[in-house]
Amino acid sequence: MVLLCTAALVSATPETAAQTPTSQISPEWQALGWTLPKSYSPDQIALFQGLNAARGTWSFEAETSGEETTGSLAGKLLVQGGSKGGMASAWNLIWSWPADHPKHAIIENLLAMPEKEQFGLMLVRFGPVQYSEDQPMQKPNTPPSFFMGRWDGEKQKITWAPRPPFGGERGEETAKEETPSPVFEMLVDAAGKISIQNGLNLPEGQIQAGRATVRLEEAPQQSGEPQLLTGLHHIEKGSEISDPRILRYLPAEASDIHLISDRNGHMAHYRISPKAFDAFL
Repeated sequence: MVLLCTAALVSATPETAAQTPTSQISPEWQALGWTLPKSYSPDQIALFQGLNAARGTWSFEAETSGEETTGSLAGKLLVQGGSKGGMASAWNLIWSWPADHPKHAIIENLLAMPEKEQFGLMLVRFGPVQYSEDQPMQKPNTPPSFFMGRWDGEKQKITWAPRPPFGGERGEETAKEETPSPVFEMLVDAAGKISIQNGLNLPEGQIQAGRATVRLEEAPQQSGEPQLLTGLHHIEKGSEISDPRILRYLPAEASDIHLISDRNGHMAHYRISPKAFDAFL
């Protein structure tokens, strides 16, 4: 039996050339798909873990805003997407109602973009819009609202406020400066339950308070799709790996595999017999 260490890296780019040394990579961030140093703030890790845990379908109950009175809703919350390395990660939240045959929805795209010290958070919200479960990814035909988020790790919540206007929107900002700004809070717990609270000055029909209640379905597994590995892993046998980026360089007969992988490549330390390794070559 021999011990081998193999590595496969993509061609160098300015980003890969400036990679953090392996010894300084945060395993917690890498498990979420990002190659970030241990010095990078861990404050938002719980948020992204909670959003990943939320993936699937939930029942929800909520109150909507109105000019004079509030309304009550009961429906389904579908959460898709996930954290991944790169410029941005996205989660899609679809709050649809009524529960049995949804006809209306509020659609939210939550984006996380790595910045110098922490991730910037943005929410793009559409709706209420007409909706059908037969076409869940249909493009909304109404203009979106943009919010920027501030994560409070102690209270496990994001406070959403309108995105500051770009330079070309200054005139419109001045015209509307007397209009109270819409704000609301989104709570994300470790189990993936998402709640909305303290909504103020929201357009009519928006959810100002609500919560996921019961998980109805886990996120569907895409059969036949290879599992792309990121982060640190210990795998007993090479035959258990389906990531095509790694299979090319790792024998199926390998055992006791210690693997570190991200979108720039991977490194593996494993055991294999000389005969099996010669056959692989």
